[in-house]
Amino acid sequence: MHSARDRMTVEWLSDSALRIGEFCGLHLANLHLRENAACGECRTPHAHVCHREGLVTDARAKTKWP
Repeated sequence: MHSARDRMTVEWLSDSALRIGEFCGLHLANLHLRENAACGECRTPHAHVCHREGLVTDARAKTKWP
């Protein structure tokens, strides 16, 4: 039997086009799920994918920003 977390993971990967490493590296602070988020970068709900070192999962975002 699959858990709700497993179903949510597959849904998000399918709907968002995130890579598995990007998805595994997300923090709650990266998720702006309401319109007009405080970051001011986008008016619609979105997620910020950030390159981070030292994650327990050793997941990596492929895109690196300077």
